[in-house]
Amino acid sequence: MSMKPSRFIRITCRPAGSRSFTGQFPPGLQAGWHFVLVRARQSLPKWIAVLRMSNSGSESPPVEMTLAQPYIWNPFGVKFGVFYLPRAQERLEVDLYSQQTAPAQAQVTFIRVFRVIASVIVCLQNVPGVIAAFRSTAGNGRLRLRKAIAATAINGQYLPKSYANWLSWFDGWPQDRIAALLASPHHPHRPIISAVIFSAGDNEPALAATRESVEAQIIPPCEIVIHRPADHPAFGEALLGEYVAILQAGEIIPSHALLLLSDELVRLQFPETLFADEDIIDESGKRSLPLFKPQPNLTLMCSGLLSRGIWLVRREWLEQRPTAQTPLCYAEAVRLAAWFRVFEAGRAAATQRVPFLLTHRLVAAENAPPEILAAVVSGFLARNGFDASVKPSFPLRIQWRPGALRAKKVSLIVPSRLRGETQIACLGEILEKTTYPNFEMLVLVTQPGELDAEQERAIAPLRAHPNFRVEIIPSDAFNYSAVNNTGAAKTDGDFLCLLNDDVAPMESDWLDRMVSFFADRNCGIVGAKLFYPNLTTQHGGVIMGLAGLVEHAHRFLPRGNPGYAFRAELDQELSAVTGACMLVRRDVFEQVRGLDETFPTAFNDVDFCLRVREAGFGIVFAASVEMIHHETLTFGQHYSPEKTEQEATDIQRLRTRWSDICKTDPFHNPNLSLVGRSEWNLAFPPRKQAEPIA
Repeated sequence: MSMKPSRFIRITCRPAGSRSFTGQFPPGLQAGWHFVLVRARQSLPKWIAVLRMSNSGSESPPVEMTLAQPYIWNPFGVKFGVFYLPRAQERLEVDLYSQQTAPAQAQVTFIRVFRVIASVIVCLQNVPGVIAAFRSTAGNGRLRLRKAIAATAINGQYLPKSYANWLSWFDGWPQDRIAALLASPHHPHRPIISAVIFSAGDNEPALAATRESVEAQIIPPCEIVIHRPADHPAFGEALLGEYVAILQAGEIIPSHALLLLSDELVRLQFPETLFADEDIIDESGKRSLPLFKPQPNLTLMCSGLLSRGIWLVRREWLEQRPTAQTPLCYAEAVRLAAWFRVFEAGRAAATQRVPFLLTHRLVAAENAPPEILAAVVSGFLARNGFDASVKPSFPLRIQWRPGALRAKKVSLIVPSRLRGETQIACLGEILEKTTYPNFEMLVLVTQPGELDAEQERAIAPLRAHPNFRVEIIPSDAFNYSAVNNTGAAKTDGDFLCLLNDDVAPMESDWLDRMVSFFADRNCGIVGAKLFYPNLTTQHGGVIMGLAGLVEHAHRFLPRGNPGYAFRAELDQELSAVTGACMLVRRDVFEQVRGLDETFPTAFNDVDFCLRVREAGFGIVFAASVEMIHHETLTFGQHYSPEKTEQEATDIQRLRTRWSDICKTDPFHNPNLSLVGRSEWNLAFPPRKQAEPIA
């Protein structure tokens, strides 16, 4: 006998951790709009509840929502909100975030409501979210409003997302959390750590603040060495620790820093270097400007952006005597030099970052002059035969040059219908403006018969170019992956450039610059930075998990705006780049067997990049290579209900094949948001925590 679906269901969730609770859904909970109430305890006025609903064995991602009215106290200790449940669920998980003692249980009540009532409540609980979502969707007014309300319901309530609030909820380290770390199974295996504090000048207050923070560590270092180059040119040749914690005068670490880092050393199987996130602290103790870092990688390391804040480095990687490139007075230069030595030894993959705020830099902290950092980077580039120059301003900008690689042939593969003035003009600009000496352009047209008169007239000027040729793929059905695989088989370039027919160069040396990154043999793919014709960003790299699945970073950021932590302007490795302008080594392309033809239109470039990364090669987003992409300014979201059957299939396949990286993109810090067009905002809550926060 089937149970009649109920409009009112209450679930009692039992503790599954210090701040986590779990419960089971009873039969009868319908999919649809629900008014949800969470009750923990009357005396818990300022807290956040994160609900996560899932089905065991399902390939679909959990449904998640956040409930908070942090400044509204009520005598019942209740948080409430409205959201849409797309399918029946089995398991309910609740995480509570507060600075107070955890309650013994949590009660969650689901009340089914009509869509009109739910829509009104969604609009009231997140007015800014509805407005932002409405502006970023296409269609008529009614359709746009429905999409905006649906997206806002997924993204959750409006929270006062100041950094101070974020810190109060997610950066607390009370005694029970410290006790959990001390009781960790990693504890007996923690390595011995020395601490070295560099002091380049006479900033005694900054030096004293750093030393005081090191002396206050829950797990203290085996020694504290103060290095002043005027007194001791070499530092600590007889250091006792297996690892060295490197600090600069003015960098303050919280009391749990070495405890957490040593625990991470064991968990990560003793990497060569380890560093963490940082922020700025003023004289009153107010914290600001957090720098949430990605995984370390060569192109971004050369900028010096990641060289500040506490690092743990194996003792053997440190140069303990000054050189022309590494004067031993600034921790930033010592850290960079150590990482480059690790890279040169082929151990760069064994370098990690920890996504916790473990350095607070005083406003008066000592900083390495850009000229010193530039000397360190220049020395590394020269030793390894990279043809590049360094601009000495922080962060450093590297101008990579192809050198001998310029003799290599590049095959441009362009799928096209050979229709439209814009497309024909873009093909002409590529042919006429590109200064790279050895390239060919193969345009592939998918259609049943030969070119018609209109197409022949359009490309007549292009045929005069010796590097241009056209081939027909006789088919009614267009398959982007198959077209590019066919193009690769019909060309002989050392590099393959997958290129849309609506992309045009902004500078004539665009291809020289892209080729130059392959001086690093670890590099497999390079993607350009793309702008809409109005010079706002269309592609600033790809972030996995963004907007529900995958999305471009920096969308609509104006040209010249450096973005969060200069990330929009710095060359760096990412998980993926767009196939609209992508350069790949032929041997890498062949090793992974090209694009997956079961992705005929969407996500084929992302899947290709992820398979190249899985094969051990880097994916570089070349922010210094700028192109115009004449793509429409309107775009949808991958969780939109208006998707075709093919799109739904592709989405599910991508999500299933790459579920881990969709959850934890290594180049997007888990303290940063995955809400579409808010990727550089704070994540509420963070996606990684040592323990649920007390």
